[in-house]
Amino acid sequence: QVDDLVAKGVAVRFVGDKNLFPASVRASCAMIEQSTAHGAALQVQLLFCYGGRQEIVATAQHVARLVAEGALHPDEINEDLFARSLWTG
Repeated sequence: QVDDLVAKGVAVRFVGDKNLFPASVRASCAMIEQSTAHGAALQVQLLFCYGGRQEIVATAQHVARLVAEGALHPDEINEDLFARSLWTG
């Protein structure tokens, strides 16, 4: 029960390529993540459709889009920015 997780202060995150999740599963994951977002007692990350290389490529694509949109200057790319942009960041 999501209510039990909220009551116990558990934050749940689903990590991975969510585009590969069925639509009904994406909706359920989003609801659980939103409902438990403020949990501070325990953080649980569930990895589905996940691979380390996949995460690095997705993060590089995300950062490249930010540069292409003008929201980020290439000189601003550093380890900290990259780490924060990772799915597991």
